[in-house]
Amino acid sequence: MKLKEILLETISAHYEYIESCERDITSRCRAIAVTEALTQQLNANRLIMNEFYSKFFEERKQLFNSANHVLESAIENDDPELAGIAVTVIKMLNEKTPFNNEVI
Repeated sequence: MKLKEILLETISAHYEYIESCERDITSRCRAIAVTEALTQQLNANRLIMNEFYSKFFEERKQLFNSANHVLESAIENDDPELAGIAVTVIKMLNEKTPFNNEVI
């Protein structure tokens, strides 16, 4: 082989290597961007779910306190019908979880 051919082959191999490295860098950058986007989406979903659970349990607490107050009042006034309704509501609250779509 002549020196010119060796140099041309070496230069060609060098450029192929550089192109390969650039493709790898581009691929890694793409993977990083996708990972960052998915992470941001997961964080946004986490914030939404935290807000949902916070409101769900606050509402549940308020309903339980109201039902408990009604039950105490029914016991004081000797009203078995109202007491039964309050107990039913308390049972329903205990059975309801944030993971089902049932409406009380």
